[in-house]
Amino acid sequence: MKATRNLLTTNLFFFKMKGLYAVFIILLVCGCTSGKKAYNKGDYYNAVLKAVNRLRKNPNHKASSDILRKSYQLAVNTVESDVKNLIAADAPFKWKQVMEKYNSINVLYEAIRASPSALQIIPEPVNRFDEVKNLKEKAAEESYQAGIEALMKSTRNDAKKAYFLFQDANNFSERYKESIEMMEKAKDAATLRVVVEVRRYSEINFEPTILNAYPDMFIKFYKQSEVTNEKIDQYLTLHPPDFTQTRPVVETFEKQYADSVKTGEVKTPKGTVPVYEQVKGSMTLYKKTVTAVSAMRLVITTAGGGALRDGKIRSDQAWIREWATCRGDKRAIPEKYRNLCGLSEPFMSDTFLVNATANDLNSQLDKAIKSFYRQF
Repeated sequence: MKATRNLLTTNLFFFKMKGLYAVFIILLVCGCTSGKKAYNKGDYYNAVLKAVNRLRKNPNHKASSDILRKSYQLAVNTVESDVKNLIAADAPFKWKQVMEKYNSINVLYEAIRASPSALQIIPEPVNRFDEVKNLKEKAAEESYQAGIEALMKSTRNDAKKAYFLFQDANNFSERYKESIEMMEKAKDAATLRVVVEVRRYSEINFEPTILNAYPDMFIKFYKQSEVTNEKIDQYLTLHPPDFTQTRPVVETFEKQYADSVKTGEVKTPKGTVPVYEQVKGSMTLYKKTVTAVSAMRLVITTAGGGALRDGKIRSDQAWIREWATCRGDKRAIPEKYRNLCGLSEPFMSDTFLVNATANDLNSQLDKAIKSFYRQF
């Protein structure tokens, strides 16, 4: 799965190649130094970007002007040297890597052109747009051939890799050979097909949760009625939940309270003095509780019946309400209880805990499906 994510990241990068320059300009704007540290470390490329950024903010910044003047050609030379080494080494996906290198020169070109001060220092920045254009066919071919090799290994993970490699080929050169057709073939080979059976006994329907729980392009959930001639890989069965609800339990608590309450102020020769009154009150607190437990069995098997997961999803819910009978001075009763005084005994609706447990089971089911299929 990790390898697939890496391939997807690479694919998106090339699919949005035209946006590469904008990304680097954004990174450039984040810089706030002259580029001297990068230059001293031999990182001439970032030294140029940082210097150009400083010059955009301060056109007369001498240190940045000096760094740009010293770093630019070194940055270009370093990239050109890397390109030669890549070609000579005949590394995997070398043409894609060469394109990346040439694009970095193009980023410097765009950055300098966007800064009048930098353009005065480097009046003729070089670009490699033509080289990138001419390499697209080669990059497409190497991705296409790598995709074929991956697909021929006949494993699901290799089919995933093949899909993104064919997609790379198509992004480098639109409709390159049979890249689109091969993408579909690879996707078909990589797709895990799961038949879903939800056994219902009430109006609560968990089927949409399962069908929509894991939006992955390589995992497809089917209703039993949708299956035609597809090769099924797994069966997911959700057994109906059981439900147990307790009778209401009412607890009673007697509480006594005393407090000093400010009732006013009096003036004395020494100043204003608050006046307090001692107050007392009592309260009978009632706490009514109803609990419920609901659990359902989730079973996932291979097409041949081998167990992959067999366990229960459980929900414990409670309905708790309080009310009170108060006597004496209510001011003595703590504020958190005062609003309970005079309330009548509440009664729970028949469906409250049924719905509460169903919603909780639904949420847990969604998490369980996501967790299980993340490994695929």
